[in-house]
Amino acid sequence: MGIYKQPAKWECGPFALKHALLMRGVIASEREIARLAGTSPDGTDEKQLERAAAHYGCQLPTIRKYESDTARDELTAHLRGG
Repeated sequence: MGIYKQPAKWECGPFALKHALLMRGVIASEREIARLAGTSPDGTDEKQLERAAAHYGCQLPTIRKYESDTARDELTAHLRGG
């Protein structure tokens, strides 16, 4: 259960969540995350990914920003908050 390159382009959501969970000490299979999130070759809907995160006891808030500076500032503030 290590960190390795995702085999398919459309699996980025489950792989990102897998690595975030790993940083929190939660070991989860990207295949199980993909199943929980309903991932398909079309990708993963962010709300479905949020539900998959909740399955592992984590919150995955959806935040939309349209300006890169604003997005970076919001992400930085969120990460600093723990």
